[in-house]
This record gives sequence, C-alpha cells and structure tokens, in this order.
Amino acid sequence: MRPDVRSAYALFVLLIICSATGADGAGGKTPPPPLPPSAVLFDGDYRFPTGSEAFNASVNIPAGGAWLVGTATWNHRSFPGWDCEHSYSAVLSPNANDYAPLFIAGWTSQGLCSDQPPVFGCFNCGIDWGGVKAYPGLYMTTNNTPGFMSPGTGIVAIRSNNGGGQADVLTLNVQQVNRDAMSNLTMFQSVSENDPTPASDTDVKARTFIADTLDRVPVVPVFHHGTDASGADVQFSGGTRRSICGDMGWRRDDVEPRDPVRTAGATREYDSCSTDPGSEDGQS
Repeated sequence: MRPDVRSAYALFVLLIICSATGADGAGGKTPPPPLPPSAVLFDGDYRFPTGSEAFNASVNIPAGGAWLVGTATWNHRSFPGWDCEHSYSAVLSPNANDYAPLFIAGWTSQGLCSDQPPVFGCFNCGIDWGGVKAYPGLYMTTNNTPGFMSPGTGIVAIRSNNGGGQADVLTLNVQQVNRDAMSNLTMFQSVSENDPTPASDTDVKARTFIADTLDRVPVVPVFHHGTDASGADVQFSGGTRRSICGDMGWRRDDVEPRDPVRTAGATREYDSCSTDPGSEDGQS
C-alpha cells in the first residue's frame, strides 16, 4: 500500500474511533431509556360534539400514593395553542384528594391572555391540578405540583366546559407514577420550615445545630424516577402537603434515637410526622 493511502486509511480509522468515543466515552454516554409510567390514564384526542360526552379512566393507587403528570392541548388547526375560552374539567370519584376538580385543562381565571404577537391566546394554559396554577419555583411541595393522588380506587371523568361542537377537541396525555416506583430519595435543606426553596450554600455552611436540643434542619424530600429522554433527572416531591413533613434533629450516639441515620459522632433523626410515608396524618 502506498504511504499516502496508508495515511488516509489511518486517518479514517482514527475518525471512527473518535466518533465512537464521543458517543460512548466519559461524559457522552447514551442515557438509559426513561422509566415507564405506572399507568396511562388518558392518551389521545377526545371529541365533544354535543358537549354532554364524558370520557372515563379507572385509577388504582397503591398504599404510597401516586403522582399525576401530563400535557393538554386544545386541538384546533386554525389556532396555534390554547385560546382564552376553551377548558375541560376532570373529576375524581370518589374524591380522596384535598382538591376538586382533579384538574382543569385549558383556560381558567388565572390564565394570561394575549392578542399581541408573538403570542395569541393563553400562554400559561395547560393542566392545572386542582384547577389552581402552580409555578416551578414551589419545588413540588404543594399538593398540585405535580398532581398527587392518595391511595385508593376510583374513576376519573373528563368533560367539556364549552358546550360542544366541531372545534371542541382535547388532545390529552395523563400518566400515573406510583411512589413505590421511585428509584431513590434525596433531600435538600430549605430556607425554613415554611419556605421550601433551597437554602443557599452560604446559609447551609453557616448553620449550626446542637444535639439534644430543639434545633431542627428544614429539609425537602425529593424522589427520583430515572431520567428523561435527554438524560435529565426526573424528580417528584415527597407527596401532598400532609403526607411527609420536613425537619431533622440531632442526638448523641449514646441516646437511642427513632429511625436514625448514623454519622460520625452524632445521630441524625428525620421526623416524618407519621410512621407511614403514605399516610395523610402529618402536617408539613
């Protein structure tokens, strides 16, 4: 083989190796596929030609409870998204949650409407669990960020609030993710027991806690459910505002603690306000 051919061949092989390393090497590995939901309650187009139609889905929530996540779009070809009129309500029966309806898809009185480009219609409409908007900064500590369902069985029925017609079409996807399907649990220190936003690194480093006192560490539990298609961590809250509390105390090793997690020289105690993380008896 001529020297120039050998050089070209070697360069070709090197490019193949580099491409493979870039796809599978450190920092560039293909993320694992997303974990499947525990159940899919709604998925598809739902038409309400007369306005009296109802679409039902059975739900079976295990002892630990479950979250609901999903997307909703008003399916109308002549409009780019939600308008400032159409909406749909879903009701759980029997209702074991703190809120009703289970969710509203589309326009509510909390919607923000625009008739100016680049946005026409409602630009913050989608699925509002409990019919109340919840914003990302709440760190999933309220009972509708995302939706949460208590243990039990029931029927979810979705109906139109629009009176029906050819344009009364909802594209809906709602998935159930059980708490017992989580892969792991982490916690972060919050600003306070009443403010669930993460405390700054400066505040965390400046905090001191004395063993065998009433000192408590405000924490927020976060459940993890694998990764999404892009490799980002999929996170869920500890549940509703009544199901898991959030503070920790410290005790000496020579004192028998409840549910301890031992560290060097001390024992960390998590006070969940109830022995069953799926119970609805606590306060947070």
